[in-house]
Amino acid sequence: MIASVATMPLPQPTTDLEQQKADLDEFGYCIVADALSPDEATTLKIAEEISKRFTEIEENSARIDTLAFALFTAFSYATEKHELEAQQDEDNRSMVKALDSITSRLDELTERFGVGDEE
Repeated sequence: MIASVATMPLPQPTTDLEQQKADLDEFGYCIVADALSPDEATTLKIAEEISKRFTEIEENSARIDTLAFALFTAFSYATEKHELEAQQDEDNRSMVKALDSITSRLDELTERFGVGDEE
């Protein structure tokens, strides 16, 4: 009886070289875990996002102008990144302000009820 592809065990991500070799022998491929450093993974993600945006711009244009598309893609990506960073900075400031307020209120309650004065 032939096993269904859906029920066949498939290679899993691994850093074990011997398991990678075994997966290559059995399946013809292996999945290397942690193959990219976090910086490389981030760079790859950004490159994919920019490539996707470039393709969208290209598809929505009546004429091909690779230089203009590249410049527009870079500008729109940088603008969006700047706006997101500005929003994150504002969110961080709001969070710090809220935490400061909570800390002040806890300090007031601690003094009011004498918590932590047991010595």
